[in-house]
Amino acid sequence: MAFDDKSGIRKQDSQTVFSAVADNDMGRTLAWNYLRTNWKKIYDYFGGKAKARIVSSATSNFNTEQQLNEVMAFKEERGEQLSAASRMVERVVEKVKNNMAWMKNNHNVIAEWLQNEGYAIKVKNV
Repeated sequence: MAFDDKSGIRKQDSQTVFSAVADNDMGRTLAWNYLRTNWKKIYDYFGGKAKARIVSSATSNFNTEQQLNEVMAFKEERGEQLSAASRMVERVVEKVKNNMAWMKNNHNVIAEWLQNEGYAIKVKNV
């Protein structure tokens, strides 16, 4: 609905709506898949301009090799259309790499500490 002129959502608010979905644990994968599948529609909706905030919000919590590969493939496939947002795309790639490094260095330590302190929650890989 965020990228449909007939939905009642104003164009200037569509990025905020998309970001709200992407920032939610349940919506993150949905938003990323929607972005990749419907990129042409989104790109055209904004008059042939890539919107950095949309890509950034959809990938903000990525921290796995698979997610990095997906971002890189998206960048490769949509390179020309992302040219106006190329600096942001590079930052997204760097952030995913940094998140991966943080997870590698800290996830198990924190999960072990939580378990040792008696917390029965499962620490998930985001």
